[in-house]
Amino acid sequence: MIIRDSISDDIIMGILECATATEYLAMAKSQFTDSSKVLSCYFAEQLMTKKYTGGGIREHILEMSHMANKFKTVNMPLPDPFIVQLVFKSIPKDFSTFHVN
Repeated sequence: MIIRDSISDDIIMGILECATATEYLAMAKSQFTDSSKVLSCYFAEQLMTKKYTGGGIREHILEMSHMANKFKTVNMPLPDPFIVQLVFKSIPKDFSTFHVN
């Protein structure tokens, strides 16, 4: 009962009743494991579709770097060369001086 009272009502709705605290915590953990997969898909979609819309290029690059760092929170770190390629693909041809063969 103490564990149930300390968890948000939104989370409690998704967890079935269990006889022991160990089973209850295992069920709660499984709920968050599934949501981390959904979260990683959301991060990937954001990162892949991000385009430069104007403003400072530095801010755009930092924003994409921050988005890529979110993958570390779900234990899916991205390699730096891949992040660099995504940044290059997200900027328009006007910034061709940034592109390196």
